Amino acid sequence: MLTNKISIIIPCFNESENIFQLFEHLKSFLPKNEYEFIFVDDFSTDNSFELLQNYFSTLKNVKIIKNRYFKGQAGAYATGINNSQYLHCGFFSADLEISFYEFEKAYQVFLNNKLIFLNTKRLNRKSIGFPFYLSKFANLICNSIFKTKFYDRGSGIKIFQKTLLKDKLIKNYSHRFIPDLIEIDSNNSREIDVPFQMISRRKTHYNILKKMILFNFEIMMTYKQKVSK
Repeated sequence: MLTNKISIIIPCFNESENIFQLFEHLKSFLPKNEYEFIFVDDFSTDNSFELLQNYFSTLKNVKIIKNRYFKGQAGAYATGINNSQYLHCGFFSADLEISFYEFEKAYQVFLNNKLIFLNTKRLNRKSIGFPFYLSKFANLICNSIFKTKFYDRGSGIKIFQKTLLKDKLIKNYSHRFIPDLIEIDSNNSREIDVPFQMISRRKTHYNILKKMILFNFEIMMTYKQKVSK
C-alpha cells in the first residue's frame, strides 16, 4: 500500500437529484492514479445506484457498492473502509457541501505534516441556523468528555490511517467520534478550516429528535469503548 495514495469513501442515500452534479464536479479528479473512489449506496429508495453505475462504472479506479439494507452514514463509511485498498482513507460528502478542491488541499496538509488524522471545520455555517448552534454545543460536550479539541465532528471531510480503526466498530453516528476513539495528539492530528457551501436540498433518514437520541447514545458507547481499553 503506497502512502501517497488514498481511498475516498462517498456515501450516497437518495442522492439521485445530485449524482450528475457530483459527476461533473469530480470528473477532472477521477483519472488521477493516486485516488481510489468508493461510492457506497446505502440502500437508496430512488435510482441513485443506477445513476452511479451510469456515470462512474467505466472508470478503473472507481468502486460502486450497494448495501443490502440501510446502515446509516457510519455504516456506509464502514462498508467503504472494508473495501478500500490503501493505507489512507478519506470521507467526502455526496451533497458537495465542501468542494473536492478542499479535499485535495487537506490531503496535502495530511501528507506534508505526516499526520495520522485530519479533520475539517466548516466556515460560515451560521446561516443554517439552529443546526449550527446544536452542532457547536455537541462538539463542546465531546471535547469536555474526551479531552480532545475538535470543533466540527460532523464535517464531511476526514482523512486518516485506516489501521487506526482496525479494532474499532463504527456504526450509527460514531464516524463523528473517530478522533475520540483513536490515540492521537496535537503532533499527529489537526483540524483545518474549509469553506462551507450552502446546499438547498438536503435529504436525511432521521429527524432531529432521532439524531439527538442516537448522538447521545454514541457518545456513551464511545466513552465506554475509550475507557475499557
